[in-house]
Amino acid sequence: PGRMSTAWMTPAELAAELGQTERWVVTHMRTGDIPSVKVGRARYFTPECRAALVARQIAEAAIPAKQVG
Repeated sequence: PGRMSTAWMTPAELAAELGQTERWVVTHMRTGDIPSVKVGRARYFTPECRAALVARQIAEAAIPAKQVG
């Protein structure tokens, strides 16, 4: 982890940056959980897309889990 790249990334590159698999990235991209930009037939992740993903993850982490019982 460190500062995010300013370049557009492919699903494989984003997966490597996040420590996830490419399949995980593509699945979440298709459901809309990870915003992306379509150029021709390819999908890319801009710095803004990645910032939106990080912001969503931070917001979700701040929500207290429901207590069972």
